[in-house]
Order: sequence, then structure tokens, then C-alpha cells
Amino acid sequence: MGKRSNEMARFRQTCCLGVPSEVLVPQIIEELHRIIPAERMHFAWTDDLGNIVNSFFEKPDLGALEYLKSNYSQIAEDVGVSFRSTILFGKATGNFRWPYRAGFEQTESYARLWRGLNLRYAIDGVLRDSFRPFGQIVLFRSDNEPDFSAADEEALAQALPYITHAVSGPHKTPDAFV
Repeated sequence: MGKRSNEMARFRQTCCLGVPSEVLVPQIIEELHRIIPAERMHFAWTDDLGNIVNSFFEKPDLGALEYLKSNYSQIAEDVGVSFRSTILFGKATGNFRWPYRAGFEQTESYARLWRGLNLRYAIDGVLRDSFRPFGQIVLFRSDNEPDFSAADEEALAQALPYITHAVSGPHKTPDAFV
């Protein structure tokens, strides 16, 4: 069994622990780093309508977090991708791949979030089943790292059902920001 297979097996076990998602998501992210290297990851829980109701930010930057919370709609407009429509109707992976909307690199959103955090590449995975959405995970890489590959996207696609299982239990949405 190869290294990636061992890491995926460990990841699957972590996702099946049956503990509340607010406890489990940081561990899931730590395990996912072993499978898909990334500068940082962001996890968002959603309600049944695809609205983001909570988030876990790895390596949080207080200024960027405040900007994100205060300018959520503007960021989606600048990027050219609606978070809610992506969660409800987007592809399982790859909704937030470059290039974003033309001119995005000249927006305040880019300056405050991407350039300000030295991020360049993103890949996302949408968590949902046949009946409802559960959330979204976004992986980021910096300017000095390579873009995510097709193999990275495939590994994320393989991980999504396990993450969905982990966050779809009775305690799926935490009451406060993690």
C-alpha cells in the first residue's frame, strides 16, 4: 500500500469517529494536509438552504476574517462565483479554480484576502448528499507553491464523501465560530 493509500485510510478512520463536527473538523483538516499539501484550509458549515452559518479557518488572520464577515457579498461579486450557488448547484470540486472574474486581482477583496495572505491557488470541495448541502472545504496554496493538480482534485473528490459523513451527524453545525 502506498503512502497516499495509508494516509487516505487514516483519513477515513478520522471521519468515522462519530464525534461532533466542531471537534472533528480541525483533525480532518490536519489529516487532509497529509493527502493534499496546502498552505491553509477553510471549512464552512451550511444550513439546508446553502447559507454559510459557521466556519473554521486554519491559520486565521483577524483582519482577513473581519473583512470576510463584513464583505461576504462583495467578495462573491469580485470573485465572480456565488458561494451559495456553488454549494447548492456547483460541481463537487473545482468551483474556485483560477481564473476568477476578469479584474479580480485589482479588487480590494483580492488585496485583503489573497494578496494579503500570500495566496494564489484554490480548490474546493462541496459537501452534500441527495437531499441537502452540509458545507464546503477550500484548500489554498501560496504564490511560491504549484497550482493544484488533477491528482489533487481527484484526491479531494475521494475525500468528500467521508467529510460529508463526518459533518452530517446529529451535531453537524456548531453554535459559534470555531
